[in-house]
Amino acid sequence: MKVNPETDSQGTSDFCAPGRKLCAAVGIRRWTAGTGTPMLTMGFVVLRDGATTGDEGKVFMERFPLVQTAAFRIARWAKAQGWPTEFDADDDDDLQRIMARGPVVAVLKEDTYKGKTRTEVDPDGWAPYTGDRDPAWDGMISKGELEFEAIQRRMANKAGSGNAGSGSNGNPDHPNAPGNGYGGAPSQHDDIPF
Repeated sequence: MKVNPETDSQGTSDFCAPGRKLCAAVGIRRWTAGTGTPMLTMGFVVLRDGATTGDEGKVFMERFPLVQTAAFRIARWAKAQGWPTEFDADDDDDLQRIMARGPVVAVLKEDTYKGKTRTEVDPDGWAPYTGDRDPAWDGMISKGELEFEAIQRRMANKAGSGNAGSGSNGNPDHPNAPGNGYGGAPSQHDDIPF
């Protein structure tokens, strides 16, 4: 195996590194945390990485608890998207209209909760994007949508195998059943402190 210190030192990862990213929303999924909190996970594809190289085209997930005490989290995203009025976070059509407004800036940070470290958007890290649109982004967004769906299928399969706490449990009519666009819950140990 040959190793080049100039090109191989960064390594590769499916996860985005912390820092400032220009991104576009590529999908949504609803689920319920182990605490009973209704949740919304949105997938974003990185269009331009302001912190490191190599994250362009990667998909990251951001979770929004759908409770009034945490409404500020999704409201800050919508405001950065340029959405001026009240919307219903329980309505996928409302969310898709906001998502379709174009790219947004997100600042990712590492956070540790109950011994697990993950990368998430800093709640104050959403900002509007006011630059020009690059035609190459359309292809990245299409690939990001496919990757988001693939991630959801893997999570649904994991949930169906008994590894997640609020998946479909084999019931095809369950809201988290594979094929309904949302998939299963991320983990049986996903506790949200709200």
